[in-house]
Amino acid sequence: MIDLADVSSVDLVKRQWDTGALNQVWAGDITDLRTWEEWVYLATVIDAHSRRVIGWDNSMAESFFATLKTDS
Repeated sequence: MIDLADVSSVDLVKRQWDTGALNQVWAGDITDLRTWEEWVYLATVIDAHSRRVIGWDNSMAESFFATLKTDS
């Protein structure tokens, strides 16, 4: 388990999200969505200039965390 107190992040773009060109800055997020049967996780990657989703994936809880563990 990662201790969040030990994690530091560097602002590589210095809050300049839109550089005026495609594929310069991407932002990503993972969110959980509750369905009638179980939790589903949605991961997205967005280009900061065009504000379009350039990649996404979704998964049920068990397989999503198994993928994260093996790909890290």
